[in-house]
Amino acid sequence: MAPTLLLTCGDAPPEHLFVDPALRHRLHAMDVYDLEHAPLLNYAGLLIPTHADQRFLSTIQLTLRQFLSAGKSIVFCGQLVYPFLPDIDRFIPLTSRSIDDYRLYRVSEHPVFADVDTDHLTFRKGVAGFYGRGHMPPPAGSHIIQRLGGAGGAPVDYVVEPPGGGRMLIHAGNDLWNYATEADSSAHRIPSQLLDWIESQEAH
Repeated sequence: MAPTLLLTCGDAPPEHLFVDPALRHRLHAMDVYDLEHAPLLNYAGLLIPTHADQRFLSTIQLTLRQFLSAGKSIVFCGQLVYPFLPDIDRFIPLTSRSIDDYRLYRVSEHPVFADVDTDHLTFRKGVAGFYGRGHMPPPAGSHIIQRLGGAGGAPVDYVVEPPGGGRMLIHAGNDLWNYATEADSSAHRIPSQLLDWIESQEAH
């Protein structure tokens, strides 16, 4: 099985991901500025972190579209300011600041979040708001996974299957793979289940 490519942003790869044997052999790290000339089709999926240079990524949109057209998966975490993914628009912050508005609500089940308690995502050390504080409006036909503030709230997690092929998991918050360090939380399941989901597409 081909590995998944994790972009870095001028720094070392997250150490906790490459210490864990269950994740290490499934990941390859690369600086975002090397992406333009990378053999991208050798990878099953692409993880784009919240601090990636979106202005640079907007200059290689064709490369990303070709990756998707090959039936690959892209996971984007963060607040989109410079749109570079097909049909994904800019981040819209929440206008209200109550705890209920930050509470995560699961609209539909998804393998990335299987057996993950939404309260373990909503709250960190008893404080709400770390998981997400807004959303990127989903394109028509998106599969909404989780919302903030209830069943009609901001869609913070969703999957898009662009017309040209492939699929994208969009998360309007911090990097999902960082939950690898949350050993006392059900959220610890997310990084390995995220890679399982990417690899399931590659297997077909």
